[in-house]
Amino acid sequence: MKKLSIFAFVFCSGLLFAQQKEKAAEYIKEGIYYHDEGQYDRALAMYDKALELDRENSGAFYEKAFTLYVLRRYDESIDYSKKAIKAGKNDKEALKYAYLVYGNTLDETGKPKEALSAYNKGLKINPDDFLLHFNKGITLSRLHRHDEALASLWKAVTLNPNHPGSHSAISEIEMIRGNKIPAAMALARFLTLESQGARAEENSRRLKMIVDGWVVVKKDGNMNITVNVSPQTFGKKKKNNDFSTLDVILPIAIAGEALKEKYENDIDQFNGRFSMMCSMLNVELDDKSGFYWKYYAPYFAEMSKNELTSTFSRIAFLSTGEDSVVEWVNANKERVYDFFRWSQDFHWSDK
Repeated sequence: MKKLSIFAFVFCSGLLFAQQKEKAAEYIKEGIYYHDEGQYDRALAMYDKALELDRENSGAFYEKAFTLYVLRRYDESIDYSKKAIKAGKNDKEALKYAYLVYGNTLDETGKPKEALSAYNKGLKINPDDFLLHFNKGITLSRLHRHDEALASLWKAVTLNPNHPGSHSAISEIEMIRGNKIPAAMALARFLTLESQGARAEENSRRLKMIVDGWVVVKKDGNMNITVNVSPQTFGKKKKNNDFSTLDVILPIAIAGEALKEKYENDIDQFNGRFSMMCSMLNVELDDKSGFYWKYYAPYFAEMSKNELTSTFSRIAFLSTGEDSVVEWVNANKERVYDFFRWSQDFHWSDK
């Protein structure tokens, strides 16, 4: 009889514990809902309820750390991130998010080296998590360690080709370095993924600035041709990511086209120039090496072969709200659909 009572007690205790964990999970789900709705105080209250029931719930710790991060209560966010890491030591998924918010908070509080350490610890556990690589790249970029930043960002877009922020970050570094064609490709890829909103508007402006800058036609008909001269143009060639030949011939070809082609508007001019870049990438593909040639260039070369650059040129400027762009997109919905279907089906290099 005594043995039966002990068994019953253990059974009931286990059942109660399972019920508490289940209820804690419900509170966490409610907290996430309130967080997404911007009701951060209510979100925090739900996470606290979850922790009352399950004191070592790594998910509750992480979600609370993230909400505190959004509220800029950084010291508290760091504290709960550490608790999430400790509680989730046997949970890869929980550790991934814990190290993410921990690293982000450290970076925001002026501790980039500690942030890098957090991301690296997360990557040891989850080496194929694109967000950890992305955030590591952002921190390295802020430290002006651009080669290392690009390596992390390249890894991020290889793991997830559909992450707009990674493409945008790559373009920013290459613009700083004056590498216009790699920057243009990264910006264009961003705009295929995010064509509306403030970020899209800014990146469409940047892309247009690069493309317009190759050849400037003055009101009197004269032209300024800008050739992007890098040390590789006339000196020793780079083994990888060498665009020196294209840097020279593309502006000259555009200038020649401008002498005989009169565009109706800025978007048509952009399309003419961007299309020329894409077709030239196709010609050069087989002889080149490096990330940009193997990752981005095939996408834009195929875009050219499939005669989709005109559609892209309208999608890229949707965020501007320009009447001619909106009208074209509304009148050519099937072409827009075909473009996105092609883009979605494109096979990205995973090397």
